[in-house]
Amino acid sequence: MISYFDRMKSTIGTRAIAAILFYAFAVRSYGMVYGLPYSYGAEWRPIGYAKKILITGDFNPHWFGWPGAVTNYLLSFLYATILNVYALISGQFFSLLNPREIILNNPEFWQNPFIWSITARVLMFSFSLGSIYLTYRLAKKLFNRVVGILSAFILSAAPLHINQTWQVRPDMPSTMFILLSLFFLIYFIEVPTRTRYLILSALAAGIATSEKYPA
Repeated sequence: MISYFDRMKSTIGTRAIAAILFYAFAVRSYGMVYGLPYSYGAEWRPIGYAKKILITGDFNPHWFGWPGAVTNYLLSFLYATILNVYALISGQFFSLLNPREIILNNPEFWQNPFIWSITARVLMFSFSLGSIYLTYRLAKKLFNRVVGILSAFILSAAPLHINQTWQVRPDMPSTMFILLSLFFLIYFIEVPTRTRYLILSALAAGIATSEKYPA
């Protein structure tokens, strides 16, 4: 039976990680609109490829430098969703589920850089918070709750991690999926018969590599 002190420790731990995530959210929100409506760094590349997928229907980016596959395809899905919502609100019902037609009918909406840049940065923002939470879970699993909280706090306050949240680059997605891969791998090592965790770990590692080769 769980004792009163165990419940207290669990409650304190939950509140601590919630406070850290709130702190990370607040700090990272501050620079979300930096430089807009202009692109910051090389974020034009994944944004451009995601938009190209919608226009051409070709899922081959024809560039494999990072390669940023997760970012490219997730952004194209988010952009398609935004376009369909816009078409629905503006009464363009015959254009629904046809991003190319919506683009051609609404060039002024399509050419607004703020919409596409902020959407991409929000995606990076989500990966950033996800990596902080996974760091907590991973350190807690390997050591204890206190180490998990300290690890999450250190990462949440790391200047480079904060800076990369504001840029549309492969670093945040690859970091989160690497942590997710390690998380599942530890569960598999504990109970080798649970092969589903090995499969999930390998899948997460593959996604991380598809986003950035060094992952």
